[in-house]
Amino acid sequence: MFTPAPVVPASYFEMRKQGTVLRLHLKKSVSSLSDERILDEVDTVVASLKEHVPDAVVVDLSSAPYFGSCLLEVLRHIHEEAGRQGAKMVLYGASPIAREVLEISHFNRLIPLVSTEDQALKSLVA
Repeated sequence: MFTPAPVVPASYFEMRKQGTVLRLHLKKSVSSLSDERILDEVDTVVASLKEHVPDAVVVDLSSAPYFGSCLLEVLRHIHEEAGRQGAKMVLYGASPIAREVLEISHFNRLIPLVSTEDQALKSLVA
């Protein structure tokens, strides 16, 4: 079995490549005060997408009970780059508050949102 190794250590996103899937784990909540730091990290994520060209990007939101528009912008940017690379993207593990933010902003229409990692991985082959 393949044990994924970290691609890039970072404050907000832990990135791991497992086969043809780029896994992003949001390590903590994102407030408006985090804007600059997380926007710098998204550049690293996008560079990794361009360099490694995955078939899919799976984003784990389980460690971020809340977030605001800054993270929505980051997710939109990652989704756009994934799309340019021909990769699917799916989000999972959102808290009830985070899920509400994603649904009110209609991000769940742009990027599929499921509850578990297993559902996320299964949705990629559907």
